[in-house]
Amino acid sequence: MAPRSQRRRHKKPPSSVDSMAVTPPTVVNPVPLTLSKPGPSIDALGFFSLEKNVPGLSQLILQKLNMKSYEEYKLVVDGGTPVSGFGFRCPQEMFQRLEDTFRFCAHCRALPGGLSDSQVLRHCKRCRNVYYCGPECQKSDWPAHRRVCQELRLVAVDRLMEWLLVTGDFALPSGPWPGLAEVVQDWDTWFSMRSLQLDAILDSVLGSPAMTTLWSSVGRPRPDPGVLQSSLKRLLTDALSRPLTLGLGLRALGIDVGKTGGSTVHVVGASHVETFLTRPGDYDELGYMFPGHVGIRVIMVGVDVATGFSQSTSTSPLDPGIVQLSGHRGLYHDFWEEQVETGQTPHPDLVAAFHPGFHASPDLLEAWLPTLLLLRDYEIPTLITVYSHQELEASLQILVDLDVHITTYGTNPFMSLKPEQVYSNPNKKPVYCSAFYIMFLGSSCQLDKRQLEENVNGGFPGGQVPSQYPGGQAPFPNQISTESFPSYPVFSPVSLDYSSDPAVMNQGTIRPAANFDAMRDAEILRKAMKGFGTDEQAIVDVVANRSNDQRQKIKAAFKTMYGKGVGTQERVLIEILCTRTNQEIREIVRCYQSEFGRDLEKDIRSDTSGHFERLLVSMCQGNRDENQSVNHQMAQEDAQRLYQAVQCALNRPAFFAERLYYSMKGAGTDDSTLVRIVVTRSEIDLVQIKQMFCQMYQKTLGTMIASDTSGDYRRLLLAIVGQ
Repeated sequence: MAPRSQRRRHKKPPSSVDSMAVTPPTVVNPVPLTLSKPGPSIDALGFFSLEKNVPGLSQLILQKLNMKSYEEYKLVVDGGTPVSGFGFRCPQEMFQRLEDTFRFCAHCRALPGGLSDSQVLRHCKRCRNVYYCGPECQKSDWPAHRRVCQELRLVAVDRLMEWLLVTGDFALPSGPWPGLAEVVQDWDTWFSMRSLQLDAILDSVLGSPAMTTLWSSVGRPRPDPGVLQSSLKRLLTDALSRPLTLGLGLRALGIDVGKTGGSTVHVVGASHVETFLTRPGDYDELGYMFPGHVGIRVIMVGVDVATGFSQSTSTSPLDPGIVQLSGHRGLYHDFWEEQVETGQTPHPDLVAAFHPGFHASPDLLEAWLPTLLLLRDYEIPTLITVYSHQELEASLQILVDLDVHITTYGTNPFMSLKPEQVYSNPNKKPVYCSAFYIMFLGSSCQLDKRQLEENVNGGFPGGQVPSQYPGGQAPFPNQISTESFPSYPVFSPVSLDYSSDPAVMNQGTIRPAANFDAMRDAEILRKAMKGFGTDEQAIVDVVANRSNDQRQKIKAAFKTMYGKGVGTQERVLIEILCTRTNQEIREIVRCYQSEFGRDLEKDIRSDTSGHFERLLVSMCQGNRDENQSVNHQMAQEDAQRLYQAVQCALNRPAFFAERLYYSMKGAGTDDSTLVRIVVTRSEIDLVQIKQMFCQMYQKTLGTMIASDTSGDYRRLLLAIVGQ
């Protein structure tokens, strides 16, 4: 190898293009890419998203693992029986195949099998991380690549050094902190506090046989000791970022970790990787952050949790100083109903979601919605982390729209300092795990801009970036602009004196659409439902945003344009006649005559009898006293005897709230009742019904709908209730 001075002589690349090293080509044969049902798995969605940027890349990865499908891959890493041919004969083969998965042209996205005979993939000699199929592609990419080349050089070293963590040859520091826990506020103070122990650990790893074996297996020169030591430090921050970020949340949200029985933390949306490689002592640093704690449970919940990960639902008190790790495979709102509400698992003191990704796609947001509403409505202290400034903005906007009470957000002082390459777009600036945090508690309308800025700037150590960051420059701004976020008014519950006051009866969640065109909407619905499959979002956009009068006009227009257009249900009859105003009842009688050519009163008489008949006939006259004045003495005397009978007339929102609750409670859903009430009250008093529902059942109507329904049906109902 040339001396250092000679090796660094080429400061400027020829023709603005850095020199390249040749790597032999690899032929890739097409492999069927299948996944029967990805579900709300961010692991699966991330894997398949590779195809958008580099067609065929996911197939190449599977081929290098001697696998035919993503399901085979998941089966093996979940502890299942390996498929025939899976595995590597030696470390050299493993590292070569790992490197092969990065071999595609960063500019034209060509894989080895797509190159002409005159082309060959070469990697940048500086970063050894990005490949090009020829000088023209590299020259075209040079302006973008030069900005990230130094960070990508770190990526190339870190992904090899990470193998020492997997094999256990690089152990995390252990034992109580030698200094005061309150002093540790970021990576600077953590490294300073652990310095003596870390020096011994790092020196031991650098001189170990495992380090020698690693670099003799990868087929490239071993970097200088200083480069390797910096890489080990970055790997430490990556491994310890999550437990220390949990400690950050416990501190910031004022959670008492010294309470009897111990504290419980739920990690929601836990991925396969973070549970598959997690060892029992990996979160001990969280315990050392709180030397007086009496036990901390960390329960990881997610659909991708590794099957071999420890399962524990014990509510027994923990021993002081113990951090217990366990996992549960499934959706969080199901875990909540099956484990938390039944008392099998302690109620969480903090819930954390590392990179939930609900901003990334409508499917992921739909999967996360029941969990987000549950956390909001049960007022559970919650911590979320994201990779980038862009994700922070998008996530904040979603939480704002859900009326979540955001307490603070900012740069995470315990973010990972290990740069992560955007795999299928290598010249995009690397990201850093848990770079930003968002904390929220309960429900309120969003804080205004001034309050948000005070939360970010005030008293909590969230604005600094550790000096260990490569290059000494902050990769992210200390705070974000709040100009893009609306200032929502403070929520003020209306009076619970529900009467027939027109002002009160005009607080629905749906307003008539402007520039309404019934024929145009009918055509949209026709196109959305024509042929195989349906455009569900188009249907939701129309149906959930038109008043009842407009929907009836659409119905008539649809029947006219396309020629397509239903016994007695006593509960429905009672519900309608007892909850409509006199004017509405008279309009119902008129429309009944017009639509069916029959008299509603006569039909009621012919199909009912006795007191029930007389009551309904009386109600359909539309002459009920709607005076708001109340004789309190008479009301007191009648209350006990008539409460159930007149519940609807005195407090319609409470009546409808109860009907809605029991339409979803228990096994199955009474869809007819659910749809009828949500639709018919959406323009009248659904706001009050939602408030009363929350008061009566300590959960929001939206939360119950989200957990009891699914798919487009759920999206439509939530859109109507204004969720």
